[in-house]
Amino acid sequence: MLSYIVVNGNWADWTTWTSCSLSCGSGSQSRSRACSNPAPANNGLDCSGAGSETKTCTLIACPIDGQWSNWVSWGTCSVTCASGTQTRQRQCDNPTPQHSGQVCSGSSTDSKTCTQVTCPIDGNWGSWASWGSCSVTCASGTETRQRLCDSPAAQHNGQDCSGSGTDTQTCTKVTCPIDGNWGSWASWGTCSVTCASGTETRQRQCDSPAVQHNGQDCSGSGTETQTCTKVACPIDGNWGSWASWGTCSVSCASGTETRQRQCDSPAPQHSGQSCSGSGTDTQTCTQVPCPGMSYNNFGICSYENIY
Repeated sequence: MLSYIVVNGNWADWTTWTSCSLSCGSGSQSRSRACSNPAPANNGLDCSGAGSETKTCTLIACPIDGQWSNWVSWGTCSVTCASGTQTRQRQCDNPTPQHSGQVCSGSSTDSKTCTQVTCPIDGNWGSWASWGSCSVTCASGTETRQRLCDSPAAQHNGQDCSGSGTDTQTCTKVTCPIDGNWGSWASWGTCSVTCASGTETRQRQCDSPAVQHNGQDCSGSGTETQTCTKVACPIDGNWGSWASWGTCSVSCASGTETRQRQCDSPAPQHSGQSCSGSGTDTQTCTQVPCPGMSYNNFGICSYENIY
């Protein structure tokens, strides 16, 4: 009967490590060994353990391209009224580029228009208009000009223009004519008489002001006259006309006759002088010769003896 020798297997030497499975970063490499030193025979035991072995191999770090993370929320609008912009950001950190990897393509900032309520518009003055006409045609007056709060006008609760829309300045023309005006009346002068009624006058001057620059002279008179009354004047008496001659004092021959006059043309008044002279006048009156009487050559009547 044949006898067999049992041969247990035994590992041969490991082979050389294979090349790393990656050209960058961390990969793996392996080696193997054969259960051939000797190989198991005649129901000998197989080699115990693994016939291959793997390990990590690390070469240079691999380039890592950057990737964008999610956008953050939109920021606040750039204005509080009207239209503005708002932005949002994202980071190239998902992952961040490493080892000469590519950066993220595109922009890290995004913008959009945002519209708020209508903005208040404050008013602003427009240009001044031309100066208006002078308020006078002579001497000094004023002239004004205007401006409008319309560049722009106040809108949407904006502030009105501050300051005035009217401007005033002095304007000077030629000297004005000055019309004359009467000054006050002077005192009344002396009465023209010392008794009874006369006149008295007073004067005024055209000097308040005097006429200047072709102005009008004062109208009316610079002299005023009024009646002045003194004490009653003495009136001297003056004879009235003689009355007719009265009856002769005889009826024949020669007698006298008289006539009267009155001191009444006028009568003396207010201590005036009475009439001078007599109020009675007498003259001879000759009647027819009386019986028995004759006249001599001298015209003297003589009586004849008639018995």
